[in-house]
Amino acid sequence: MKFFHGRIMPYLIAGLFILMLGVGWLGHQAVNRVADITETLYEQPLASWTAVLRIDANLHSMQRSMKDIVLSASELDIIQQIILVDNAEARILEDFKILRVHFPGNSVLVDEALQRFQAWRKIREQVIQLSLDGRRAEAALTTQTQEQQQVREIEDRIDVLLEIARKNSRDFLSASQKLRDNLRWLILLGLGVALVLAVWIARR
Repeated sequence: MKFFHGRIMPYLIAGLFILMLGVGWLGHQAVNRVADITETLYEQPLASWTAVLRIDANLHSMQRSMKDIVLSASELDIIQQIILVDNAEARILEDFKILRVHFPGNSVLVDEALQRFQAWRKIREQVIQLSLDGRRAEAALTTQTQEQQQVREIEDRIDVLLEIARKNSRDFLSASQKLRDNLRWLILLGLGVALVLAVWIARR
């Protein structure tokens, strides 16, 4: 019996060594996979979601500035609000570029939202010019009859983009957490088997 144990012991030790290597390899793969998931999360779901959130925030900022333009009696105040509108518009266009690359849904939805947003510019220019000319009543009427409707159309499409981006981010995080849990259990299982085998060898 001792002879048998003496012959089998090197194989058990080799098996334990191989098992530990396997657990180490699994740990290494887990770290790499988590790194890949983090990078993918930033480049795709998270990037598109935060881009839509910024578009929505800047859109509301533009709306506030346009209301201030209509209500302003000073040309200087109007010009200051125009600068704010132009800056917010530039930020929105940059975020639309991000969406056209990373948006997880149908790109047609992004194009439709962008088209509605760009169509708003002509109406804004009309309102701004009326305000600069001192024709505040006409500027207010144009805002009520044209601008508000155009903004609602933009917001409706932004809401669709936001919901798709949010759902995609949620699904991606859920899948990532599931993968992480599976890898954790595999590593723990390997360590458990290695521990049992090590104890068994030590007792022999």
